[in-house]
Amino acid sequence: MIEERLAAELLPYLEGTAEGEQFSIEPTSELSSLLEYYIYWCVLENCTRLPYSIDGLYVNSAKKIGICGVEIYGMAYLLISHNGSGSITPFYVYLSMDEKSGGFSKVSIKLDDEGWNGRKTHVVETLNAPIGKVAWRYVVDIDGPKS
Repeated sequence: MIEERLAAELLPYLEGTAEGEQFSIEPTSELSSLLEYYIYWCVLENCTRLPYSIDGLYVNSAKKIGICGVEIYGMAYLLISHNGSGSITPFYVYLSMDEKSGGFSKVSIKLDDEGWNGRKTHVVETLNAPIGKVAWRYVVDIDGPKS
């Protein structure tokens, strides 16, 4: 169900954007909220238990890939459960829409761990960030709908 909601919210952004173009996702938008929940849900469903929750996203880059795909990366604010403190960490999401199912035909989610600070955030603060150079702690790759 969350996948279908995220896909439905994402579709107008993709329909109004040419292939390869950037588009904005505001931190207070419904799309940002659904993306935050979807990242957390996918990591919980496919990786080990997380010692924190995601309490906000800042999208540095959102780009339409091909006809029905999107690549999104930025910073996630983590709320650490064992001590209640917060931390920021990079995230990366690739989603390819499946028009028949109303969900996604391919999902790739990458999330690093807590402990990033201002010296490391430069890795994802530019539009041409070296995503491949981040040592991702949580990686989820799904082919076909996942909900």
